[in-house]
Amino acid sequence: MTSLNETLWEVINNLIPLFQDDVDTFLTKEGYISEEDRGKWNNAVRIIKEAYRKSFSSNSEAIEDVKKALNELAGISPKKPLPPEMKTRFEEIRTYLSSVIPKELSSTQ
Repeated sequence: MTSLNETLWEVINNLIPLFQDDVDTFLTKEGYISEEDRGKWNNAVRIIKEAYRKSFSSNSEAIEDVKKALNELAGISPKKPLPPEMKTRFEEIRTYLSSVIPKELSSTQ
């Protein structure tokens, strides 16, 4: 099983940059997501990075931040369906983040 900080690093290092590129070069300009949704995305990224920093000292605080980031991501509502490859990247980020939340906690959300 992968540790919390390894999973968060995977998201930060590999997954976020791909979707960030989509947000910066296509999704906002083509009207798939609003500037408000872009702000939610940027806030979620900030929270994920903070969770990564906290994961070295306090897993419980890091997990709380992951939950906050997931809530931010859940608040993003595209105006039109995302292109398949972009939707896959977005969902993969959410899946990775959800995987670090202990099962007994994620079932109560």
